[in-house]
Amino acid sequence: MSDDSDLRSYTRRGALGLMGAGGVLAATETLGVTNLAARRGTNIIVAKDSADAVALKLVDDSNGSIDGVTYTLPDSDTETFTITNQSDESLSASSDDLTITLSGSNGAGSGEVTIENTSVFDTSGFPVTDGGEATLTINSDLGSSDSRSFELGINDTTESKDEGTTDVRDALNVDITVTAEFPNTTLTFTRSITIQDQSQ
Repeated sequence: MSDDSDLRSYTRRGALGLMGAGGVLAATETLGVTNLAARRGTNIIVAKDSADAVALKLVDDSNGSIDGVTYTLPDSDTETFTITNQSDESLSASSDDLTITLSGSNGAGSGEVTIENTSVFDTSGFPVTDGGEATLTINSDLGSSDSRSFELGINDTTESKDEGTTDVRDALNVDITVTAEFPNTTLTFTRSITIQDQSQ
């Protein structure tokens, strides 16, 4: 009789332990995805490695994560950003399946971010300014493992002084929002950067 009671006690404890472990797993943070909206019948697209977001990876020239990074650019220099499709699905240009929106903000209101040397995106709204917004849209299909790059720079401005002109420190905070329309799944994530020139 006591053997039965002990067995039920262990079984009950085991079940409670499993439920507790499940609760911990459910509460664990899932890294990378800002927003994933899906319709009924969705297939979740899983990235091939840990990336900026499920199925897509956005990196800079040094192949590093860009969130929170400040890029200080010499005059007329640019920083290259590359987005890679890590899923097994293709993003169609004819359906505008991949768009990248750049939103500018700066308390001082100084700085204009430009787009340079890109033929793989259709662009509108550049340069990006304080409160402004610009868009990049792929103009050719982005297949599995394909990448597309774009370059961002910042306009160099000067101000008048008694004895001529001097460079001003131009800087702009930019939110880069990527939206991808995969079959049955819409993926959106945002990375925040600052671009500034080297002027003092």
